[in-house]
Amino acid sequence: MGISPPDSARLRFRRHAPEDEAVVARLWMDAAVTRFITRAPLTRGMIAPRMNWHAGHWSRFGFGYWVVEERVTGRFVGEVGFLDIDRGIEPPIERAPELGWVSPAAQGMGHATEAALAALAWGEAAFGWRRAICLIAPGNAASIRVAGKAGFRETARGICDKGATLIFERMTRDRTLSGD
Repeated sequence: MGISPPDSARLRFRRHAPEDEAVVARLWMDAAVTRFITRAPLTRGMIAPRMNWHAGHWSRFGFGYWVVEERVTGRFVGEVGFLDIDRGIEPPIERAPELGWVSPAAQGMGHATEAALAALAWGEAAFGWRRAICLIAPGNAASIRVAGKAGFRETARGICDKGATLIFERMTRDRTLSGD
């Protein structure tokens, strides 16, 4: 699809490129980053397949994850994007675009919230999405704060492939799900 990436005041969004492999590897091999997401650091051998998976998601669905960089410095600050996957959550939930973010290098600077809000605005403009979900591990206070600032509210607690999860939902105000 020829849809432009999100836009925000301080951040630039772009799809992953082969030259991102080293910085993405540092991100996902960091135990502090992965403890709430994948529950364990990824190995070096898992990085290229992960990046290929992102490219495949874009090809299949027309959306996925972006690399997020600071506009002024070009510094990599994380990733943000949407997934469409069945995680087999119990109790089952109605599927919707699942927003995710990771921005440890810029934690406490508002980058994750800015990226999440820009991505949500993009999803609404590009696809007319009125509802999104995010899954957050219990205890991940930083992501719970980002979710709240982005308009998500906890709606349920469940179990998914990675263990216990908090299920958050965001509905666009002043509109119905059907866009009427």
